[in-house]
Amino acid sequence: MVTARTVILATGLATMTAAKLRPIASDVRILAPGDLARVEETPDGLRLHLADGTDLQVAGLFAAPRTAQRAPFAAALGLALTEFGVVATDGLGRTSVDGVWAVGDMTQSSAWPAPLTSIVLSMSTGQLAAFDIVQGLAVAELSRDAG
Repeated sequence: MVTARTVILATGLATMTAAKLRPIASDVRILAPGDLARVEETPDGLRLHLADGTDLQVAGLFAAPRTAQRAPFAAALGLALTEFGVVATDGLGRTSVDGVWAVGDMTQSSAWPAPLTSIVLSMSTGQLAAFDIVQGLAVAELSRDAG
């Protein structure tokens, strides 16, 4: 049996997560999702039963759920997607299509390394987009009144 201190199930961010853990973990292994057959709790942590028949005793395991667009409207509108399959936005929720904003877990701002899924973030991106939309409407109204 091989022993490792920390194991990460591979996702789009596995390499970055491993690099962050290496200074504090003696051994960091990255497994592809298909490599893991079964997880068993042990007194010392976890025993990972791998698909190739080997076992790996670990102190910790990091696994991230995959996110995916379930609604077809992003593709139907022709919105640009990130490498993670979510809608690409700027810091105010603007998308690649003029007049279309996107917020929440379905987005990734150009300022973020990856999609960040949280209720608080979803609320704040909605607030930022609303601010940008209202500001744009106010500027358009003032321009009409001045013209």
